[in-house]
Amino acid sequence: MSFANLKRNSNNLAKLTKTVESLSKPSYSQDDFWLAELDKAGNASAIVRFLPTPAIDEKTNPDAALPWAKVFQHAFKGPSGKWMIDVCPTTLGNGNECPVCDHNSTLWNSGLESDKDFVRKNTKRKVHYISNIYIVNDPKHPENNGTVRKFKYNESIFKALMAAIKPKFEDEVAFDPFDIFGGANFKLRIFKDDGYSNFDKCEFATCGPMLDDEAEMEKIYNGLQSLLGYTDSSVVKTYDELKTRMEKTLGLNTDGTQAKRTTMETLKEAAETVKAASPRQTKPIPVKNNEIELDEEDDDMAYFSKLAAE
Repeated sequence: MSFANLKRNSNNLAKLTKTVESLSKPSYSQDDFWLAELDKAGNASAIVRFLPTPAIDEKTNPDAALPWAKVFQHAFKGPSGKWMIDVCPTTLGNGNECPVCDHNSTLWNSGLESDKDFVRKNTKRKVHYISNIYIVNDPKHPENNGTVRKFKYNESIFKALMAAIKPKFEDEVAFDPFDIFGGANFKLRIFKDDGYSNFDKCEFATCGPMLDDEAEMEKIYNGLQSLLGYTDSSVVKTYDELKTRMEKTLGLNTDGTQAKRTTMETLKEAAETVKAASPRQTKPIPVKNNEIELDEEDDDMAYFSKLAAE
């Protein structure tokens, strides 16, 4: 700014005051996800409303537009203490190769149960979903009520959404849980069960409009943030970049361009040192009877076997 402009803009107290006031208000970035805060016992409850496919996504890519983004991720800690937290290329489709999945396939098909166990506990790809939600009631943080936020959730909650769309029993009425007119509020209930967060008590309320004010609902809908960016190629590193990161994290030796298999001693050491970067977001969250883990394991078993056969 030139001195002349500085003089011309002096004594602009109103503008400065407005800036200061904005600093005192909560500011949420595009990737600022809402979380239900757990109490000391590991329990939490809240009421949210899942929102429809953003209007901007419908216009940008109607073929790929959905009210959720499905993201596969690798998040693990190696024996050196280094972390690898990256989006798995299979997020873009199973035709995209991933060096971590390739390495997992080698271990999975080695014939050693200890190798499979290492993959299960550490390097296997994990899945989460992202949607826009309207917060109806956040008991721990009522200042969130009436706001729209991004919500990152696990397979258990996604199954509840799919069960609403396609119920298992004939006496259950199907509905679109992302519909702001005919959908329903979602009662999020989390409790500790055998050391893990359990979501079995989650349920939908009675179907009906999200709000009485349609003008406000239209404003919310038109302002929804895009979800396409979470499954765009720009968020996925190249095969070689991911391979280098994996080798450094796991302490793999290299022979030219081909990584040698990690020794069992290194794998066991890595397994003992692995801790979740964010337990509530990166650690697989099983439900009763380990339903989620079994489903994910079956999915990855088929995937790893397929890789080995190719």
